Amino acid sequence: MLIGESGHRNNRIAFVYQPYHPHTGRLETMPFALETVQALVSAGWNIDLFLWEVPSPNYQVLLPERVKIHYQEAHESLLGRRWQRIGRKLLSKFATSDYDCIFGVSQKGIVSAAALNDRTRPVPLVYLNEEYPSGWPKGRWAFLEKAAMQQVSAIVVPDSARIATAARELGVEGQKPFSVLPNAPTALAIENIDWHARLGLPPGSVPILHAGSVSDWAQIPEILSTVAYWPKETVLVVQSRVEKDLSQYDHLSLPGRVFWNRKPLSAGELNSLVAYSAITLALYRNTGPNLFEVGFSSGKLMRSLVCGTPVIASDFPSLAFVDREALGKQVNHPSEIPEAVVAILADLTDYRSRCLKFASNEGSFRRHWKEFCRQFAEWTGVRLAAALPSSRAAEAE
Repeated sequence: MLIGESGHRNNRIAFVYQPYHPHTGRLETMPFALETVQALVSAGWNIDLFLWEVPSPNYQVLLPERVKIHYQEAHESLLGRRWQRIGRKLLSKFATSDYDCIFGVSQKGIVSAAALNDRTRPVPLVYLNEEYPSGWPKGRWAFLEKAAMQQVSAIVVPDSARIATAARELGVEGQKPFSVLPNAPTALAIENIDWHARLGLPPGSVPILHAGSVSDWAQIPEILSTVAYWPKETVLVVQSRVEKDLSQYDHLSLPGRVFWNRKPLSAGELNSLVAYSAITLALYRNTGPNLFEVGFSSGKLMRSLVCGTPVIASDFPSLAFVDREALGKQVNHPSEIPEAVVAILADLTDYRSRCLKFASNEGSFRRHWKEFCRQFAEWTGVRLAAALPSSRAAEAE
């Protein structure tokens, strides 16, 4: 079945994006999923996108006309007493029975996608698994995720090092094929913004960025406690992915050195801020395998490399490529952060060049997409191949 070629009657894909926490997992901030949608559209597919988040005008720019968005209520739970009720609820709202393939993202997303597939003409089902089951609370969603594995044709993870653990936790060792698509943006929309003026940074200061979750597991207390020991011209910018009360960190915030932006940014704004910064921080606590084996699934890290901005990352084996390829510095103890800042700033131009080169090669979504398409055609007979749009990293190659 060579879907997408001339003469096929449907040429339509259902893409179910249902993150575990809708407010913190917007599609536009997850390249792992967004780039997949854009790649499918580039191949001429029509997409029914089931989106669990507040409607946003940003998608009018990010997504072409061939993507039809069906917004779901952000807090709507599709879990009824029976799994089939999930599919019926989806179908009663928007779905057709003419899909050639169905993609599901995240634990809740694959449950809904499998239920949708169960109620329509059965087609290949792809699971984009960005988090291990152990990364979420134990409960009925986890039970239904494992049940959905019976329908799944292939599983995609952001890093090859995550395959073994994902297969074990999903209970599909030796049963399902795996492929890799890094959580890295491809076609960047970088807006020209004066972030010194917008954030009120001191003239001539050098911004160092933490973007994403403002939580203890992201080492916010550790980062804040070291700012006083950074070079005096540097400042820390903390960009939150959601508006939240951050007063618990007030005692660690240094006036004139730490700047908070609690308003979520569009993808273009985020790319602009990352590219504008001298360094980004990708630090995690080892709360379990989901973070310890983060690798190419670290969105903040991969976005930084594509933008040409070096990183300071945790000293995890899954992030060893940061030191190996001289893309920044790995640190184990917070006391190592100031020295890492000094070392990167002393050789910033070369670090930027290496980041762009890595992003266009080993860390490139574009190159992994080609391999995924080849593998998926072998596994299912469905041809998904696409010519992806140009990117800043590719242009630097």
